[in-house]
Amino acid sequence: MTICTLYASEADDLIGLHDVTTPDLTLPMDIRAQAIIALLRNIEPDAEGARRLWMAAKRGPIDAFDPWRATACHGDGAAPPAASDWRERCWRELYPEEEQWYEIAVGPLGHPIAPTVDLTVNNGFTIRFSQEVSASPPSHSAVGPHPNGRTGIAALHEQELMAWLIDGLEDCVRQCTQGTYNATIRERLPYSMRYGLVSRERYWQLYPQTKTLLFDHMCAEEAYRFAILFHTDGTGRSNAVPSRRLRDMNATAYLDACMIAYQAMGLAPPQSGADGGGWFAQYADPRCLELLSLDQSSNQDFAAYVAACSMSLTAWGIRLGPGFAWLRLIPAADEHGWYLRLAWSSLPSAIEAVRAALALHDAGMPIAVDDAAALAAMLTGDDLIGIMPYHQLIDAGALAAFRRMHGVGECIALPMERRSEIVEAARWLPIKEVRLNR
Repeated sequence: MTICTLYASEADDLIGLHDVTTPDLTLPMDIRAQAIIALLRNIEPDAEGARRLWMAAKRGPIDAFDPWRATACHGDGAAPPAASDWRERCWRELYPEEEQWYEIAVGPLGHPIAPTVDLTVNNGFTIRFSQEVSASPPSHSAVGPHPNGRTGIAALHEQELMAWLIDGLEDCVRQCTQGTYNATIRERLPYSMRYGLVSRERYWQLYPQTKTLLFDHMCAEEAYRFAILFHTDGTGRSNAVPSRRLRDMNATAYLDACMIAYQAMGLAPPQSGADGGGWFAQYADPRCLELLSLDQSSNQDFAAYVAACSMSLTAWGIRLGPGFAWLRLIPAADEHGWYLRLAWSSLPSAIEAVRAALALHDAGMPIAVDDAAALAAMLTGDDLIGIMPYHQLIDAGALAAFRRMHGVGECIALPMERRSEIVEAARWLPIKEVRLNR
């Protein structure tokens, strides 16, 4: 496969200014944009209408590596004592392979072409081609929502980026036509850009410190007790609702339950003698604090508030976890009465979920735990860990879909340490083949 016109570090310098809320680069629908779209039209779209191709760029010589990036690796913004040595070390750490790979994707391409088309690189950097944008000024291209909205990309560098994309996509389509593209990707795409599965037990053997860290915060007896108490019917999705119910529930009862959960997590009390409301105000999602303004003893007001929050995805967050995901304690009611549902999202919050669930159970509260079987399997090492391309881990939708499809309790990027051993231990999923659009 022909290597593109930029070295990997040079390409990364151009696509490094990623904005999570707006297109990173807005360009006119000129002849270059039309060429890119025409090339991608050759590819058969997937079920969502997206077209994807992998491009490679050589690591290149160290001279192509911007020394400023080596300074940035140093952390404090100052050049390290042995600047040349540090530059080479950073270069090799950032580019351990001889080539770097980039997934180029566009969404559905209509007929005629839509007014705007978004192209992404590695699910991050986004170029928006727009019919409403005129040719850029000679010095800068439009970056972000407004022309020159940030630092801008110099016109020369924009031309380099577009030439790199066109050259790379032309080569990919040529390889597809010759019937060699998919074999090349299977052979050369690094495992860090692939999807795989590894048993947690084997992962613990390779990285025993991860198990030690887990059980530094939880004893094995708690994990096994949880597995016994919160077993499921085998579906693994959520345990059956508890047989016991509360006849009524108000804000005071709910906040008292939250306090029990917080204390079980080992959190510091907000102040001496604080009640459930004080604990909730200290640790809960600020978007949920409206609960504190209700008549705390009114069953009717609480029921109305629960009904109003029934469709909310942000209600009832009681404890912030990694990735801004909240551990949620959700009040639920049916014809038999009230109970609580504990919803966790990741391994660190899962530890707190186990302690909260056991404490609420011991306090006589009717409590159910979402995905209880999956959580129990995670804690006993009987589940699978998903390995995802590092550029996909930032996509919450892709992460959730992968977890559901493969029944994994946790997803990670491929570790650098002992990489060859985990590559051998994992089961790698087939790479989706690319076909020409006939």
